[in-house]
Amino acid sequence: MTVTNHTAALLGALRTCLIAVPGLPASRAWENVTYLPTTDVPYVEDSWLGGPEEAAALGNELFRGTYLYQISLVWPINVGVHEPLKMADKIADAMRGTTLTIAGSGHPGRVVGVRVGPRIQSTANWYTLPITVSILMDF
Repeated sequence: MTVTNHTAALLGALRTCLIAVPGLPASRAWENVTYLPTTDVPYVEDSWLGGPEEAAALGNELFRGTYLYQISLVWPINVGVHEPLKMADKIADAMRGTTLTIAGSGHPGRVVGVRVGPRIQSTANWYTLPITVSILMDF
């Protein structure tokens, strides 16, 4: 696996884990895909925030990447906070400690941390609850 091809594989593995969460809103705004939200229908969006890649040790051909992946639950203001918070907990539980299998690599990624919040009112009608996932991968 090279430095240039592991990002898409990691993102695919993370999305596979995400869409397996029971009760996840069916409406999804994947990064770099045009999406128009439907009024009062919650949805999920994601962003690959990346991170540094560096040699794991001096004189070693192994590289280590530390990455961030952000999942955002976008909920109508009039719904209240309990449902999105419960969903955020389900997503965090599904992600915590997950080993991400990357096809063609002997070096899986692993989720080393998950942080929920804070909730942000993103527009007059919507608020966003971010879930930030930290990933470590040697390649």
